[in-house]
Amino acid sequence: MDQQIRFQRFLQNWFKTPAGQALYDQENRLIDKELARLFGYYLVQIGCVFERSLLQTSRVKTKLVLNDQLRSDLADSLVIADLDFLPLRHDSVDVVVMPHSLESVPDPYHLVRQVDAMLIADGSLIITGFNRFGCSVLRSRLGSARQEFKQANLLSMHRVIDWLNLLGYDIQVAQHGSISCFNKRSGRLSWFWSAVERFEQWLDRVGLHLGNVYIVVAKKRVVTPKPVGLDWKLANWLPVRKGRTLASCDRHECEQNRPIE
Repeated sequence: MDQQIRFQRFLQNWFKTPAGQALYDQENRLIDKELARLFGYYLVQIGCVFERSLLQTSRVKTKLVLNDQLRSDLADSLVIADLDFLPLRHDSVDVVVMPHSLESVPDPYHLVRQVDAMLIADGSLIITGFNRFGCSVLRSRLGSARQEFKQANLLSMHRVIDWLNLLGYDIQVAQHGSISCFNKRSGRLSWFWSAVERFEQWLDRVGLHLGNVYIVVAKKRVVTPKPVGLDWKLANWLPVRKGRTLASCDRHECEQNRPIE
């Protein structure tokens, strides 16, 4: 079993644990908020590591899930496919959702390039991933799941943004989830949890992103060629013969100083 399938199957079981369920709830809220704003004809989710569907809040009518193994618990249409060779034609998809997809493939940049090819102009891309320095993620990486997390490509949010900028995308959302270093108990010590939330917000403002998961929403930029003939302008200087020398002047001065023949 290759790296891709092993880590995906591990995540499918890990998200059922209490720690994984807490991160799923954080990530699901981030995805729901962004999906509700996106429209189009076709939405494709690449990879499936959650037991429940992530696409319920989407207004896109046709939804597909591309996965490398059969999942009978999915309500969305499922297509079995090798994630290294996506079976969709170029410029055919309006929205692509990638939940931890880059972390479970050997060459994540190759997958990004494939997604870029199948997205239409002005199409939207949603990418989620783990923050390797998040509290819950660190516990799992240093605890019983350390061997499984070693197999993953835990990319930082800034690395993903750099790739998307290189491909010409406009970054619309780049956000980390909650830090949640402690197990919050509702109804007890409300003042303490309020102080923790304010501290987390302050860390985020100063650039210390310690949230366990992140989301990046990007829009494929449309590059339209500009006809040169419609925007042609005369240069602001013209060579003018004065004796045997050439001088430079702007257009208005050259018209006034042109010698009379």
